[in-house]
Amino acid sequence: MVKISRKATIAVYSLILFLLAIYWFPLLWIFLTSIRTRQETLAYPPVWMFKPTMESYIYVLTESPFLLALLNSILVAGVSTIIVMGMAIPAGYALARFKFPGRDDIGFYIISTKMAPPIVVLFAFYLLFFKLGLLRTHAGLIILHIALNLSLATWLLKGFFEKTPKEIEEAAKVDGCSDLKVLQKITLPLTYPGILVTMILCLMFSWMEFIFASTITDPITRTVPVFIYSWLSFSQIYWERVAVAGILYMLPMLIFALVIRNDLVKGMSFGLVK
Repeated sequence: MVKISRKATIAVYSLILFLLAIYWFPLLWIFLTSIRTRQETLAYPPVWMFKPTMESYIYVLTESPFLLALLNSILVAGVSTIIVMGMAIPAGYALARFKFPGRDDIGFYIISTKMAPPIVVLFAFYLLFFKLGLLRTHAGLIILHIALNLSLATWLLKGFFEKTPKEIEEAAKVDGCSDLKVLQKITLPLTYPGILVTMILCLMFSWMEFIFASTITDPITRTVPVFIYSWLSFSQIYWERVAVAGILYMLPMLIFALVIRNDLVKGMSFGLVK
């Protein structure tokens, strides 16, 4: 066993603290901005010593439609993620386990849809949704987020299913299990960490998506990223309100990540160790 000197330990921990300080400083600055007054926010040089105020929090939560936008974000991200996972799990399993003509071509076609920037298809989706009457609706935005995330989820789950030992599934089939029961009873529990990581990625992409949401929504159906953008204009920017909305918007995902952090670590390392 290699013995590390005290100086080396101090140097390593000092470097870690320094990197953490760099990483957390923007978040600290956003929080400090959220509890300053507008005059203190715009002051130059920056004001470090001030009396905290909750004025911006009160305004955002009670006088602005932030909560409506937050509910829209939760609805769109939650529903689209559930539908994506419901479609991607059987699709990924079929690509990983079943042999059929054109399987490799289909797999490549699925992942190739992520190679083009989303803005390339923005105008096409806008015209399509205009014809279908889906503009300015929750259903339209949910369908868009499904289209954006389904190919990635299918491809990731295909990789996770391929890393699951086939021998276990074959043993279950020998005992009389159908393909559906093997998927439900054997494969899904074994690949749960990978499924969780895929779900979180889809949830985050939908949670943060801005381009499509800003194009097809209105003040009633807009999500939080679009709502925050309404406080940015050529004449003035309400930095304290933007900071408050950013802090409140991060909290649900932060709490969710803390709750599932153990399973998240397992999912990120899934398949690395046999």
